[in-house]
Amino acid sequence: MTINELLYDFIEIYGKSIWTYSTYSLNLRHYRTYIKPYIGEEQIEKVTTKFIEEFYVKLLDVPSPSQLRENCSPNTIKLIHKLLNSAFKRALIWKLIKENPVENAIRPKEQLKPRDIWTIDVLKEANELCMDPNLKLAMNIAFSSTLRLGEILALEWDRVYLNTNRPYLYIDRILQRVEMEAYYELNGRDVYKIFSQKTKNSKSILVMKKPKTESSVRKVYIPNTLVGMLREHYEILGNYKKSNVNFEDNNLVFCSRTGTPIEPRRISKLFQMFIQENNLPKVCFHSLRHTSVTYKLKLTNGNLKAVQGDSGHATIKMITDVYSRIIDEDRMNNADLIEESFYNNNKNAKINLKENSNESLANLEKLLATESGKRLLEAINGVLEDVK
Repeated sequence: MTINELLYDFIEIYGKSIWTYSTYSLNLRHYRTYIKPYIGEEQIEKVTTKFIEEFYVKLLDVPSPSQLRENCSPNTIKLIHKLLNSAFKRALIWKLIKENPVENAIRPKEQLKPRDIWTIDVLKEANELCMDPNLKLAMNIAFSSTLRLGEILALEWDRVYLNTNRPYLYIDRILQRVEMEAYYELNGRDVYKIFSQKTKNSKSILVMKKPKTESSVRKVYIPNTLVGMLREHYEILGNYKKSNVNFEDNNLVFCSRTGTPIEPRRISKLFQMFIQENNLPKVCFHSLRHTSVTYKLKLTNGNLKAVQGDSGHATIKMITDVYSRIIDEDRMNNADLIEESFYNNNKNAKINLKENSNESLANLEKLLATESGKRLLEAINGVLEDVK
């Protein structure tokens, strides 16, 4: 069996049943561009770890189809490695080979560049400067609710709960453009709705679909200011409907004046134009979600579980890996407090600790004032009576 034959079976049996549309399209592109033309005819039983490592080195000189870079990058090789490793693992389970030569292969080290994000002051300034109603609302939802852009643009009014005691957004779908080939090969899996095509010869379609992971389905509570913004936005859309008899009502929170959905790339483009016009620090729209997680970690003193509930990350580890610098800052502060209060016997540190104690006491009093707090107090008093 050749690598081509293995990849074909792997994609047909495993990939089509497991992968999302974007993963399917990306893996297929990498297979066709880099794997098939260079090592596709190699017999899998003859493949060694050395062979795979030499292949990775050669890829660094292979031209990239992307206009953004000249050659295949270490980051792309990382994804190719992941695809090959998964396929050869399956070949091992299928008893086609005796060992996986890809698993321990060393690949060129990818360049990890920290994502630039806006500070709270910059975000406040941007909020005051932004005049585009859709962009401004999207920016505020991304920050306050920690949503992905696809989740924001998929919001429908029957999933926006503004008239409850604690207003919230219910997130259970995303807006995404998918390649036609992937859509048909995966039989339209997890797609709720297809939006009308602008051009007949388009190779992709805009869909409303199920999120990638179950953890992405969540309820996100929103601040009162955002509630007001959403109500105002609802009135604006009402005026669009009244003034346009051909308004296409898709029940979307974000739509054009004719009711059609707004694509993620449109918001991203508007965001970049807004940054350039106002000379703001250059970041991508997704960075607002990172600003949100960073700020919430600070506000909650590192409450990872609460932040994960808003962000929809599959695991807490994903948050600790990406935002370890923020978490480490608070841990450094802990070390400084110990140094000043215990080792240096610093009076100022004692005062700070006393203030922290007073704050903790105030928080405890608030807790005991709640129903659950009262029940807890009754239980403690009951135990004390038994002891007496």
